[in-house]
Amino acid sequence: MSQLHPIPELRELAQIPVPEEYQGADRARLRDYLTGFQMAWEIALRHQAGQDVNRPRG
Repeated sequence: MSQLHPIPELRELAQIPVPEEYQGADRARLRDYLTGFQMAWEIALRHQAGQDVNRPRG
């Protein structure tokens, strides 16, 4: 599989993009967005590395 733009580790991001509809939202909604973002990012990293996306990276 060819990769055009490998994604970095989450900790390497300068900031996490927050869509406009979440900006200014209550903390619980923003936390839910960030949790989902982190989960999706981890799945993408596992897929990129050819790992099983259903098992945590180790």
